[in-house]
Amino acid sequence: MKGLNMGWVPVFLLLFGYWGQLKGQVQPTKPDTLQVVETTTDTTAEQEEKKESIFKVLFRGKPGRALMWSAIPGGGQVYNRRFWKVPIVYAGIGAAVYIIARRRENYHIYDEAFRMRVDLGVNSQDRFQGVYDVNTLQTFRREADKALFESYVWLGLIYVASGIEAFVDRHLMEFDISDDLSIELLPSNSSIATVAPTTPFSANIGLRYRF
Repeated sequence: MKGLNMGWVPVFLLLFGYWGQLKGQVQPTKPDTLQVVETTTDTTAEQEEKKESIFKVLFRGKPGRALMWSAIPGGGQVYNRRFWKVPIVYAGIGAAVYIIARRRENYHIYDEAFRMRVDLGVNSQDRFQGVYDVNTLQTFRREADKALFESYVWLGLIYVASGIEAFVDRHLMEFDISDDLSIELLPSNSSIATVAPTTPFSANIGLRYRF
């Protein structure tokens, strides 16, 4: 050991310390990845909450309960204590059901006659024998089927309209229409040009609400 040169020892220690410091700077990458995953999860949760909130807002409070009660014809009107509207709802539904029954009967008449004419030809004993030919019967059958379909559509619209009416009526019942609310129309001057730079002055009308 007498002739050994010890001058390389400080250099080795310096390089070893530098390598340890560099390794400590490169390793911490996983927390950032976890943070990105957590952020994505939070965003998905917020979107789901927004979707659920739309459904909750629709059926929130008394207007929502009025809409749910409208699943029974006239139930929403009874919930709102608008009893005089119940006969109107049932009159509309009853009229639609009556028209459906008449048009269904009319359709079956033409459908039966058309089928007999196609199957038996000149030997058919349908009620339109000698009055209408098979092509005319087919045309009447299609028109009767179309009219029957329209009647079902009208029945659905009346049913849905009764629910919407109960929902909106309940909102209006809870809307504040007391004397403390007022609106005033006031003139307003603006020095900002609204149409072109050559327009130095413009007059506006503003609304002021008092609660």
